[in-house]
Amino acid sequence: MREKTMPLSDYLRNKNISQITSLNLSGQNLKKWPSEIFMCRNLRKLNLSSNQIDYIPKEITNLTKLRVLNLSDNILTQIHTSVFLVPKLRVLDVSGNKIKSLPKQFQTSSILELILSNNLLTSVDYTLIHGITRLILCNNRIEHFCPNIDLPNLYHLWLTGNPCCQNGQISFCDHLPNLKKHYPSISEQKVIHLTQKKEVNKNK
Repeated sequence: MREKTMPLSDYLRNKNISQITSLNLSGQNLKKWPSEIFMCRNLRKLNLSSNQIDYIPKEITNLTKLRVLNLSDNILTQIHTSVFLVPKLRVLDVSGNKIKSLPKQFQTSSILELILSNNLLTSVDYTLIHGITRLILCNNRIEHFCPNIDLPNLYHLWLTGNPCCQNGQISFCDHLPNLKKHYPSISEQKVIHLTQKKEVNKNK
């Protein structure tokens, strides 16, 4: 992996670009993606965290082998649709940005692990996360997490730091049959789920 302190152009000089599979451009005060990135057609892992990036360019589709993209701690306000056209992308980290919602194109993406902690989400469109296996939503503004559709692919879920964890608006035991780990703990959520059921029965 490239050292953080070395400019990308210097690093790539006299290198066989086709052999580069990982780039670390974290903390470089970048406001846009260096064009040299898109020359690395065999890139599998790209770290652009801790910069000042506010856009995902369409040229990302040139990175057909990219599997892991880290854009945490930037200034993104949305996840641009071009990222969903990267055929082998499996892990997307956009934590620490200013994202308020997921675009509809997310439903057809190849992404399995989505890290969205420390953003501005207030709700979740469950139809868009049907294929996600690991979802991290800590420290957003989500008022409730109550899927109304089955999400059989979701194995790990983090919700800590959202209002729904304090107000009891969490209920997913029936629609997440394969959930293995989640925070807050499963025992707490079962109690919440059962309590909600009892309250419903009392009102009948």
